[in-house]
Amino acid sequence: MEQSQNIENYYELLDLSPGASLQELEEAYRKACWVYSDQNPNIAEFFSIDEAREVRSCVHEAYKAILALQKPIEAAPSITNKNFQDKLPPQFYYNHIPSHATQENFEEELDALSKEIDPSLERELLKHAFYDGLILKKLRLKQKISLGYISQKTNIGVHHLSAIESNNFTSLPAAVFVKSYIKQYAEVLGLDPRPVSDSYIRLYNEFKQAR
Repeated sequence: MEQSQNIENYYELLDLSPGASLQELEEAYRKACWVYSDQNPNIAEFFSIDEAREVRSCVHEAYKAILALQKPIEAAPSITNKNFQDKLPPQFYYNHIPSHATQENFEEELDALSKEIDPSLERELLKHAFYDGLILKKLRLKQKISLGYISQKTNIGVHHLSAIESNNFTSLPAAVFVKSYIKQYAEVLGLDPRPVSDSYIRLYNEFKQAR
C-alpha cells in the first residue's frame, strides 16, 4: 500500500498520468529539472537552497522509479547542478489559469465544520498561529473558495488538498513538498504563508516521528 502511494506521489511530482509513455516521462523529467533548478528565478519563493536540493533528489528518485516500471535502468544520471542545467528546455513556464470557484454548497459545509470547531477555540488557535487542516478548511469555506479553484491556481492535486484539510498525513508526500503546498494554499486564501506552513509542518513532523 505504501509503495503504491509512493508511485502515485512520483507521478504527481513529475506531473504525469499513470501509464505515460517513455517519451512523456523524459519530457516531464526535463521540465521538473528546470522547475526545481537553481536556474529558475522563482524557486526561492517556495524553497530554501537545502529544500530545493532535497526536491531535486526526489525528482531523480521519481524518475528512476517510474522508469523502472517501463524498462530496466541502464545508467540513471546523477543529480548535479550541471546535469540540471544541461536538461533545461529553451523556455518553460507553468501557466496557471485562474477560474471562478465552482458552485458548491459552502453554507452546508461550513455549518457542518462549525460543529467540529468551537468558535472560541478557533479564535484562540488563530491567536496563537495554530493552523491545522480543519482550521484551513474553515477559512477556505468562509471565503467561498473551492478546492478545485485552489488546485487550478496552484497545480496541486485535489486529493492532496483534501488530505491536507483532513490532516491525513499518511496520504501526503515528503515534508518539503507539503511545506510548499501549504504556502501556496495560504497565499490563495490571502494568509501569511510562513506561519501557516510552519504550524502545519510541526503537526506533520510530530505525526511522522510518532509512527
